[in-house]
Amino acid sequence: MLKKIQKKYHGCLTSKTETDHPEHYLWIHDENKNTLGIPKSQLTVQEIELLLTLFPNNINDFIQKEQQKKWLDFLTKRTASSPITSWKRVRFFYFTVSTVQFSQVEFEVAISSFFNENTIVIWESQKSGFVLDGSEDEVEPITLQELKTTLESDFYAKVRLYIGKRRTIDPTLPDHFMNEKTCFQIGLEYLNDRHILQLKTIFPYLLLQKANVDKNWLTEQLLQTTSDDKELIRTVKTYIECNSNATLTAKKLFIHRNSLQYRIDKFIEATSLDIKNFHDAMVAYLAIQMNEKM
Repeated sequence: MLKKIQKKYHGCLTSKTETDHPEHYLWIHDENKNTLGIPKSQLTVQEIELLLTLFPNNINDFIQKEQQKKWLDFLTKRTASSPITSWKRVRFFYFTVSTVQFSQVEFEVAISSFFNENTIVIWESQKSGFVLDGSEDEVEPITLQELKTTLESDFYAKVRLYIGKRRTIDPTLPDHFMNEKTCFQIGLEYLNDRHILQLKTIFPYLLLQKANVDKNWLTEQLLQTTSDDKELIRTVKTYIECNSNATLTAKKLFIHRNSLQYRIDKFIEATSLDIKNFHDAMVAYLAIQMNEKM
């Protein structure tokens, strides 16, 4: 039967040693222990479900891949160096699924379809996990909204997501991972009405709960490269203290309104904190105050 399946799909492999990315294939085995790896990109959810029905002994093999375990050990147990990969940087997308029963395999395929092949889905429990995204593509909020809508309609479930920042793969990656995971957990607890969570929306609750997240890390994530620009930070702080009154701020700083607008735009572009918006202004102000006290 494996030979017939191999003829149907292009690029099938007969051994995991033939690829550096076995996680991109659905591996099935017959009663004679022959192996076939089918590219996941060529399979629909229905086809995967059928194959796993025909080859039921492969379900755990599909979900608990060796590469997944290596990444999970590196990020949570720090028992080894980072897994061998061609990726230079990686970003994490954390997720939870609220439903009685669903197929992890189908859910995994549905998530992967929204990204390119440089992704690994890792489950930490029956209903939660994260996506390792090794691509350099930026994921727009509209795309994540589409992903959430698709998953919820397909699985009749409430899905919640947290978007991490792109990180270099080095020994500091587990620290970033744990900090982002803590942010997600706080967001899940206090922002029940939010389905796509971001650090700037969670930040006030992290402070209120005195969450175990390094303050230096928080200010670096929020202020980005602006934290060392004293003139820019002073301008933003004054602008917020003047209740976003541009005329009053310009007078206090003895600068032209055009110069003020340039600095504000520069800060917004660098941090993605729109300080003309009350919530973002509050987050920026708290981050600046925290940074000044360190």
